[in-house]
Amino acid sequence: MKQFFFPILILTFLLISIETTSHLQFYNSHLKTEGKGTKQIKNVVTKTFTQKLDHFDLQSQVNFTQRYYENTAYFNANDPKVFIYIGGEGELFPDDIDTGEVVDLAQKHQALLLSLEHRYYGESIPFKNETLENLQYLSSQQALEDLAYFITKYSTEINPAVENAKWISVGGSYAGALSSWLRLKFPHLVVGSLASSGPVFAKEDFYEYDQIVAASAGVDCANAIRNVTAEIAIQLNISESIKDQFNCSDIPNNVSFFYILADTTAFSIQYTNQQNQLKEKLCEIVNADDKIGYYANHTKYIFNYTNTTSVQWDMLQNSLSIQASPDYASRLWLYQCCQEFGWWQTAPAKDPLRSPLINLQYHRLVCETAFQKTMIPDCNFTNEYYGAKNPGSSNVIVPNGSLDPWHVLSILQNESLTLIARLIQGTSHCADLFPPSPTDPEDLTLAREEIAFFINSYINPCPNNCSGHGECSSNLCFCDNEYTGNDCSQFINQSTSESSSNKWKDTGITFIFLTIVLAIIVIAGFFYFKSKMKKSYVKLDTNV
Repeated sequence: MKQFFFPILILTFLLISIETTSHLQFYNSHLKTEGKGTKQIKNVVTKTFTQKLDHFDLQSQVNFTQRYYENTAYFNANDPKVFIYIGGEGELFPDDIDTGEVVDLAQKHQALLLSLEHRYYGESIPFKNETLENLQYLSSQQALEDLAYFITKYSTEINPAVENAKWISVGGSYAGALSSWLRLKFPHLVVGSLASSGPVFAKEDFYEYDQIVAASAGVDCANAIRNVTAEIAIQLNISESIKDQFNCSDIPNNVSFFYILADTTAFSIQYTNQQNQLKEKLCEIVNADDKIGYYANHTKYIFNYTNTTSVQWDMLQNSLSIQASPDYASRLWLYQCCQEFGWWQTAPAKDPLRSPLINLQYHRLVCETAFQKTMIPDCNFTNEYYGAKNPGSSNVIVPNGSLDPWHVLSILQNESLTLIARLIQGTSHCADLFPPSPTDPEDLTLAREEIAFFINSYINPCPNNCSGHGECSSNLCFCDNEYTGNDCSQFINQSTSESSSNKWKDTGITFIFLTIVLAIIVIAGFFYFKSKMKKSYVKLDTNV
């Protein structure tokens, strides 16, 4: 049994801690782009890197140009540390390493900041056309190899000042899963990872998404949306002109139309916060006299909020063009979902919020239509390759928002002393990565403090690495049986323990021996006195 050495404060802290192609893609491609890319960022420099196209073909010499950003504003070369922000399923921007939690952490640790754009997205485009053949190198496995190759080359050739640096990976949403997997697959390259809202479990039929959206909306709001969806279905059978109210006249497929309604609804729940009040705006439908009219106006509000059109929310139409462009990533993310993850947001069998027409067959049809091939995601392979919700990795913290429907696919329980899950109450998708605000929920503020604590423990591990005689977790040594001390350097004298043990053993034997002797004496005495008494009785009888 290991000996635990922690201060009371630290112990208390640890106890506290203990579609479509979806909003994941819309978040990166549209919501995050608001106000981005239009100004120069003083501290951030745009650079490129020659990346391998196929890491799994050792003979291949084909490369492509991958974009990355660098921020040296806080870097201390005398004690080198690097935070790498991982690009996800959308274009990467300089702002990603200029504001937010990753910048706050890097500033605290005087670290260099880097961000690497995901292959095929943004301007990191290997091919001009996104044909099925050209997309074969788009996968999470290749993306992780990109990160590993980049870290190695950057440390040894591009910037030798960080050759011996400690690296921390940071990512949110799909990139959060990549951050977790990077630590799992390449623990020698990154000492720890922050994996915010990372869906690590691949699942084709993700009906739970709809259930969590309904639960987060609340009973009255959810019932109002169910009723208005049913009413729209009735009117749609009479005339498709109802689509005009939603600015969806360009959506010929009726199931796709219902999907857009479901997606804008879910978006309002998934990305709500104290500033935008998206959930509250949506749920005003409960008090509306004209519920279809209110629902239509809210749908158009989301289009404006994300700077999109209805067609951009239609994965069926939006995934047909094979022309590569930084502005359109839907076909790319659809390919990854059709191939690796699934994550299809279907209508559950009981009390669906979205139309029952949104089922598994519809999603498979979308994949087949987009790529002219039957594609069923190999979720079993993905989960076996990464370990699903039990990856067995270390030095990873996984925050999730309680309102975020994606949290069900993430890690929600501490798997070990060094794989920490944190469910942040009252928050949505990737809330911890955004800059702090005075209106943040109390639990979000507390969670950021906990995240900072664990990141610090990854960068500044236990003294002397527990002298090789224990396990380090959160700056604390958990010593092996025969060692003690805050760094497990003190050897417990086993001979003394054995001598003490033998002493007690000898004492025990002596006690047992004396007990037996005493018992013999008592028994012998009993029979002796019994014999004497018998003789006395005989003598009395004779006298009589």
